[in-house]
Order: sequence, then structure tokens, then C-alpha cells
Amino acid sequence: MNRRLLGQVLFWATITTASVLLGAVVYGALVYFNV
Repeated sequence: MNRRLLGQVLFWATITTASVLLGAVVYGALVYFNV
């Protein structure tokens, strides 16, 4: 695996993880405040 491809994979993995975490936080906040 060349370095450029590895960097791109790490970049997208980071973006995806951040999106999932952000979505979970927003969803949790909505559920919490709607109680």
C-alpha cells in the first residue's frame, strides 16, 4: 500500500468517525432534552 492511499484512507476514516460521533452526540442531546 502506498503512502498516498494510506493517508487518504486515514483521512476518510477520521472524517467518518467524527461524523458518527457528532451524530451520536446530537441524537443523544435531542433525546435527553425531549424527555
